[in-house]
Amino acid sequence: MSKQIKANQQLPLGAINNETTLDINGHIFYVDFQLKKLRPKGIEDDLSQGIPFSVFQDHFNKETNRCEIPYDKKKHEFVTIDYGTITEIPEDVILIGFPHLDEMNPAEYSISGGWAKEDFQDEEPGQRHFVATILKGESNWLEGFANLNRSEKERAIQQTLTTLHRSRKMRR
Repeated sequence: MSKQIKANQQLPLGAINNETTLDINGHIFYVDFQLKKLRPKGIEDDLSQGIPFSVFQDHFNKETNRCEIPYDKKKHEFVTIDYGTITEIPEDVILIGFPHLDEMNPAEYSISGGWAKEDFQDEEPGQRHFVATILKGESNWLEGFANLNRSEKERAIQQTLTTLHRSRKMRR
């Protein structure tokens, strides 16, 4: 994931006001530590609930060192998915990856965790705008779950058909 901002790239208003922002599929979210969520930018997003920070606990990938969540690109929200039964990924759902909160804004993360604000007053604000990566191919573990569940379902159907076929033979 590229963390650098191109020289000509225009930053969203929140980044100018020193708010940390995350671009998810072309849509800007503020990293809002007071509300404890990724808060969508814009009036059109009044219907979006944003993405609560609590989601990140269960969706942090230690191997890639990032949060990886299913995201509804129309509703601009996290999507709850039953990984044990999913066989198809809904059309509007993508899997995204982005840095953890402590990497996006270490000072606010620490302060929200109980550290004293004074401990961070002299710190230089780091990068304020991040871009989420859309995970595809081998990185898309959601597709992996869907494929596995589809295979399991097909195998169960084959076992059922084989059992039915054998029981019919025995009756004859």
